Amino acid sequence: IPAECDVSIRPGWFYHTKEDDKVKSGKELMSLYLKSVGRGANFLLNVPPDTRGLIHENDSAALMDFHRLRNELSKTNMVLHSKVDVSSNRSSYFPGSLTDGSRKTHWAPKEGQTTCSIEIDMKTPQTFNTMMLEEYIELGQRIQSFSIEVWDGMKYQEVIAGTTIGKKRILQFAIQNSSKLRLTITGSKASPVIGEISLYHAAVY
Repeated sequence: IPAECDVSIRPGWFYHTKEDDKVKSGKELMSLYLKSVGRGANFLLNVPPDTRGLIHENDSAALMDFHRLRNELSKTNMVLHSKVDVSSNRSSYFPGSLTDGSRKTHWAPKEGQTTCSIEIDMKTPQTFNTMMLEEYIELGQRIQSFSIEVWDGMKYQEVIAGTTIGKKRILQFAIQNSSKLRLTITGSKASPVIGEISLYHAAVY
């Protein structure tokens, strides 16, 4: 049941010359994106035409910067094609689907299991602070709670926990440097079905 986050690039919904210097910046739009799309919602951004019937230059510049920042966020996926170990498996649901770069391929634990763990091994230490999680939403939003842990050389340490994932969840946390991490699903309305896990080192907004 996705929420819809409505916001205008300007203070109001219509164009006013006096607001030309009050356009939200690319960084502000990126922050709104992470708080909406990054939490499973739809982001409906209002960009009003000016008195010429065109998008004002300030609005256009902000949108282009937002586009650049959004692309930079997911430029390098550090777990793409990484080795994946799971706590249990179901026939025809392959763990490698979680890091193959496609949300359409997906994995699930054994039938009826509502908790599970996924360990990703990147082989060599990487620096990261952003994780993107995606349920295979065609089968519904199921996951109710989860945690993310990072290997510190001796044991796993929790860096962040959450309550839902849905179509897309983007989580940012303190910068980590490690070769392994673990996602644990601690609660789900039915067996979780996960489409993709991605990992990045990104700016924080």
